[in-house]
Amino acid sequence: NLDKSVVDKIISDLSLSKRDDYLKPPHGYKKIDIWPWRFNRRLSFTRKPIALVDNDLIWGNRQLYHCLLYTIDLIRDDKLPVNEKGKLKALMSKISNYSGNNFNDIVANKINSLGLFIVDLKVKKINGKHINSLDNNTLGDIDVLVIDQKKKKIIVVEVKNFGFSKTPYEMHQEYLRIFCDNGDKLC
Repeated sequence: NLDKSVVDKIISDLSLSKRDDYLKPPHGYKKIDIWPWRFNRRLSFTRKPIALVDNDLIWGNRQLYHCLLYTIDLIRDDKLPVNEKGKLKALMSKISNYSGNNFNDIVANKINSLGLFIVDLKVKKINGKHINSLDNNTLGDIDVLVIDQKKKKIIVVEVKNFGFSKTPYEMHQEYLRIFCDNGDKLC
């Protein structure tokens, strides 16, 4: 019961067709979408596994399947470029938050399994007070708080689940995402 316009849109979104100038991206695309050294290009064969030649569609079942798996990975890793306010973006954020929280739990459980420390997760307040900077800005939470009673030490663990980077550009983006604020001149 799919509307023909929906089918046409799906085929259009998954199809590559001949361009007069390969280095000139079609309307709605950017230069980075055609550069072969960039990962996650919107005009890559991995993202568009159907070739549109005249009025014929040419595809291979394995490539379509690979496209499906690749797209699922992009959604799971929150790397599929989508509308910021759409349902898919909300789903991707939910998956990303779940994954991050799950990773925090794994790290805390590993430390706790040593049986040497008191371990607490997502500590937002200490003695009923939010964790603030000297200028009274809330700093957020402590991912994993570890207390070593024998050595009388408190260890603050900042947990980061690094994404798998496929290119130097992605490695740089991952570095910026984790270690740099937008206003930080050092980055």
